[in-house]
Amino acid sequence: MGILAPTSGSARIDGLDCFEDRVEVKRRTGYLPDEPIFQDHLRGSEIIRFSGEMHGIDRDEIDSRTRPLLQQLELSDALEEFAVNYSRGMKKKLALICAMLHDPALLILDEPTNGLDPFATRAVHELIRANAAAGKTVFFSTHLLDQAEKLCTQIAIVAKGRLAAHGTLAELRARLTNDSSLEEIFFSVAGDAGGAGP
Repeated sequence: MGILAPTSGSARIDGLDCFEDRVEVKRRTGYLPDEPIFQDHLRGSEIIRFSGEMHGIDRDEIDSRTRPLLQQLELSDALEEFAVNYSRGMKKKLALICAMLHDPALLILDEPTNGLDPFATRAVHELIRANAAAGKTVFFSTHLLDQAEKLCTQIAIVAKGRLAAHGTLAELRARLTNDSSLEEIFFSVAGDAGGAGP
């Protein structure tokens, strides 16, 4: 996202260099970090409004885009609460709404269900599926292999900082271990590599 300059190589999104064209890349991308951080003195509604206005969206449009997301994620009742009082799961929901507010073509979600209860997890899964069905790209980083197996059409496994395998689940099964779960495929590729993840 243009925060760190690469020591080698490059990354592109929609043909744009993520470092040199970082402003335009951010217009096309929604990012949910694993640990969202907000200004403690702002309320949830103020954070959403600020995020939307940074993308040039007027307040009426912010409200209309936000309303269904707030209902689906069950965050409406906490909008006037200060962010400092939000639980980890509430912060995750708020950050996801901000990431989706400008209707980006690409969503980058880092451990999106960490801190969420089963109901909120299901709602996030439904949002992921809906965005993918609408033709958007959802980049979903997780250590929860059952979720990756259930949600992802393409899977990449990173071990010791390198791309160890990628493809559809069927392709990975055909190349590595027939009719296995993603967990079994992961361990066959990564072995006991510490810090590895899909």
